[in-house]
Amino acid sequence: MKHKINLIIFLLILAVNSVAQQTELCKVFSSVTENSKDKFASISGDDIINPKGKKLKKSKLEIKDASSCYIETTSYSVSWYSEFGVFDDLDGAKNKMSSIKAEFISCVPQLAFIEHKNPFTGLPYFYLKANMGKSFYFYQATFGIYINDDKKYVPFIKIPEDANPINYNYMDNEPDTSAFSRDVRRMIEESKTKFSSIIGEKVSSGFITKYKSNFCISNAYECYISDNMAGKEYDAYIGLSGSDTDAIKNINAAAQYIAMALGKKYVWSINEKEKQIGFCQLDDADSSGHFDVIVKQEFTRKRQYVIVIAFKEPKKF
Repeated sequence: MKHKINLIIFLLILAVNSVAQQTELCKVFSSVTENSKDKFASISGDDIINPKGKKLKKSKLEIKDASSCYIETTSYSVSWYSEFGVFDDLDGAKNKMSSIKAEFISCVPQLAFIEHKNPFTGLPYFYLKANMGKSFYFYQATFGIYINDDKKYVPFIKIPEDANPINYNYMDNEPDTSAFSRDVRRMIEESKTKFSSIIGEKVSSGFITKYKSNFCISNAYECYISDNMAGKEYDAYIGLSGSDTDAIKNINAAAQYIAMALGKKYVWSINEKEKQIGFCQLDDADSSGHFDVIVKQEFTRKRQYVIVIAFKEPKKF
């Protein structure tokens, strides 16, 4: 399983189409995307004083039609924002967002806007998706609408740091019937109840609480369930590798078996930086990068690489 797609491909799409259309939105969007690699350091301007104490800086790159462009730093991320006015009613904000989308599509026709709804506010937000034959990818920008403190509607664009697209690859096989494959599918079902029926005794606590599992999938020599702020995760340890190179080979081999178990209703994605392969249902694939199953490596205290198959509880929305 080898497939590589990154920020450069997305920037090339923007560049090629922007040459013809030269819309300001696309040009600024491309430049901001490029600057996401260094947390927007080169386009960060003066501090913005705000009553909420947020850490905000003016953006040196601005969209002419935007009411504000700024960079926000939180305890866990840095993001670039562009806002497009304040509207008394939702229809006005939606119309503005529609004009933004139309301008963007005019210079990047390969991309489509995929709509979602915020489960708490019911307001729409959009991700960018591009199809590329046997694969597709989502870009990690968000186009949406939020409600400000004055109960007004604000259309916005958000670009996160290191805004690499997430590439998903189709599979065309039917799920097989081996014992290992049945166990994999069982763990997918167990994840929907946070593995409650197989949690055993607690073995450690702290930032991550760890439990023994009362069930271990085929070919694993030990299995645990961990619990932290991100939710519960079932980890099956399936083998050791003597080197990073061997570990990568073993990750690929294990991922092949996961693919055989899940079949064509799932897609897979490689995270080359983290050296892991993730799987999720085709209909659930989006820019969040949430996966139902991840094949990864851990480096032990004995300086060995252990291959782990991790099952995640479903994403919350």
